[in-house]
Amino acid sequence: MQSQTKLRLAREAIAIALEARGTGYVMAVVCSRAGINSGRTAMRADTVAERLPAAWHRHGPG
Repeated sequence: MQSQTKLRLAREAIAIALEARGTGYVMAVVCSRAGINSGRTAMRADTVAERLPAAWHRHGPG
């Protein structure tokens, strides 16, 4: 199994475990990455962020 596939599967496993517990979470993604949400959203992450309602708060990694 290639390392990219292992990484994707690990991210999905973490997300599934947190969602099963009802725990909110945020995972960082590169803004140019398309196909976030396991490929269900076919747009760049920065485009999705721009479209979020004003009620959402944006925080940098620092």
